[in-house]
Amino acid sequence: MFKIFLLTVSLYSSLAFAEEEAKQLGIKNETAIGYVVTGGNSQSETTSLKEDVSYNWTRDILKLKAQYIQTSGLDPQSDLNNVTAENWAATLRFEKVFDPKRFNGYISYGWYGDRFQGVREGQSTDIGGKYYFYKLKYFQLLSELGYRYTRELLVAEPTQKIGVGSSIMPEYHYLRSFLQADYSFSKTFAVGAWLEFLPSVTNFTQDQRINYSPYLTSILTDVFSLKVAYEARYRFPVTVANNRLTDFTFTTSLLATY
Repeated sequence: MFKIFLLTVSLYSSLAFAEEEAKQLGIKNETAIGYVVTGGNSQSETTSLKEDVSYNWTRDILKLKAQYIQTSGLDPQSDLNNVTAENWAATLRFEKVFDPKRFNGYISYGWYGDRFQGVREGQSTDIGGKYYFYKLKYFQLLSELGYRYTRELLVAEPTQKIGVGSSIMPEYHYLRSFLQADYSFSKTFAVGAWLEFLPSVTNFTQDQRINYSPYLTSILTDVFSLKVAYEARYRFPVTVANNRLTDFTFTTSLLATY
């Protein structure tokens, strides 16, 4: 009788694990939309769109991320609508799961642009590994370490020599380190932050980039959530004279996950 009980418990646990694993497999989509309008003495519009799509197999993960942000305002003197901020990015990433609880390998390709940072178009390729320090339902802490190759087409000749190769189309070689933490206080509220450090392999003192973002998420329903995020992009040196080293965006977005 006791053996039958143990067999039943074991079978039930296996089925529960398989069902939970099945929920994590397949396609997952997350869409974020933000829109801000001001009027009266000043007129401006800010639009932000973000799309994250992933497909999970038992040991493989394919991810596609795309985002677009634009801010335009009306110039009262010329009565023309001018774009004052615009950047976009799309990244395709493949992850190989070596240990579901600890370690993944990854390779990715990204395409982006930010003309106000002086970049008409850029391409980057990453390869490296992801390690989970903690992978719990309420808390996750992970790090990534790898190599990034980047090539950019600049809007104009830079004020000083950056990267290697052509001045208008430089190439960069970076060591990439990434850290991310997510904590859920409850089923409806969570906070998180990530930090990405990109020091140059060819010239560490003259070429560095740092990206970081703290954020919080409030879950409204099974599908919709509200996310508030601050994202900063530090770039040294700048490609345009008198540009600031850091650009940032502060967004409030409605998320739909399905």
